[in-house]
Amino acid sequence: MTVLDQVLEAEQASEAAVTAARETAAKTIADAKVAREMAIAEAKTAALATVDKATTEAQKKADTEAASILATAQKEADAVKTALTAKAAELEKSVVNAYNAG
Repeated sequence: MTVLDQVLEAEQASEAAVTAARETAAKTIADAKVAREMAIAEAKTAALATVDKATTEAQKKADTEAASILATAQKEADAVKTALTAKAAELEKSVVNAYNAG
């Protein structure tokens, strides 16, 4: 083998190595892009799940609070009704007594 053949062989090997390196780099870049897109999709899914969970929890809390307010309002309304009924009975008795006395 002549020196020229050796140089030609080395040049071809170098070109093959460069081509292989380019292919490896292109594959690595493509894999990174796919991994990036998957990570973004997973993050979006996780964020949506978090928002849904927070919304559900907030609705539960609001429902519980509304039920508590309603129960308190009902108790207060019952107390007012009882007081008004008692006062009406007193007034009725007073009117009857005044009528009977007069």
